[in-house]
Amino acid sequence: MHLTDYIVTHNKTHLIFDFDATLVLMHIPWPDFARQMREDVIALDAELWERHSTSGRFTPLMTELVDKHGDSGLQILLQHTPVFEMQYKDLYTKNDALLQEVETFREKYRLYIWSSNSRELLEDVLRQLDMHDWFDAIVGRNDVRHLKPSPEGFALIRDPDIPSERYLLIGDSSKDEGAAKAAGIDFYMHDFFEQGR
Repeated sequence: MHLTDYIVTHNKTHLIFDFDATLVLMHIPWPDFARQMREDVIALDAELWERHSTSGRFTPLMTELVDKHGDSGLQILLQHTPVFEMQYKDLYTKNDALLQEVETFREKYRLYIWSSNSRELLEDVLRQLDMHDWFDAIVGRNDVRHLKPSPEGFALIRDPDIPSERYLLIGDSSKDEGAAKAAGIDFYMHDFFEQGR
């Protein structure tokens, strides 16, 4: 079912969008991010780095870094993420069809962004796209301890007076889907960029 039809059929009024690989596709070499923070992670916990770096999957590394080391682990992530991402702030492909839909949604619905990207990157790219005032709230890496699929970001968006069934998370990944499930809200898969690869 098309997104607009899904929203109407399911009576959604509060739409939460993932950012990277949903609204735009950021061309960021993520393996380089892990290498950039390598020394700081090793200094804090060499065993953790060794265990996760061989897998090539760095979301579990980031999660365990915070779970195991608290603010010390989080500080490494918050220190490196914006600096790294902002090097690539001009390198993205727009999802033009979805962006046009989102512009029409502004008149009817409350709009939000819940992303794993840094607030610095989100705000810069949204300004470039002249979309910086489209959203009621933006939740990024800087605002949470844990990334999706943790539901933590939803707490920063949710209006307690609005029933959960009115919210819809639109994203491209199983992490987005897991976050929606953990938050108790519906999910719509919009994997435009994955389909185009």
